[in-house]
Amino acid sequence: MTKISSLGIGDAMASHPHIDIKKRWFGIKEDVFYTPTGKKINYHEMYVKGKSCAIIDNLMHSESAEEIDDLLKSRTKLETSSNGNERLEVCLSDDQNFAAIQTYRYEGYIYRKLNDVRIFEGETAQKVAELLNLNFIH
Repeated sequence: MTKISSLGIGDAMASHPHIDIKKRWFGIKEDVFYTPTGKKINYHEMYVKGKSCAIIDNLMHSESAEEIDDLLKSRTKLETSSNGNERLEVCLSDDQNFAAIQTYRYEGYIYRKLNDVRIFEGETAQKVAELLNLNFIH
């Protein structure tokens, strides 16, 4: 995994009590694990545009698993691209029981942080992975 400390999402991940960061290759590389299940966490970067920005905004401000269920039920497919109006940094455990998301919006020729890192665990994290279409089981 990219060094967690070099990511915008890095501080929140490093300070989370269920995250274990193991350095390897003389500290050049890091592996990140979700301690309740022992599964590795992988980093994904994605860009969304159009109506998908509103879906991500709703996700980041959701207050319950039911609200995320409603987003899933809408069956709106995220419009992703190689670059877009919003950039997402996503950390997802292999078993999809942990997800952390940081969002950025492209303004003034740079991506600016939109809100704080949002962390999801358990079944809610699985729903977030499904919504983001991140079904990467390793």
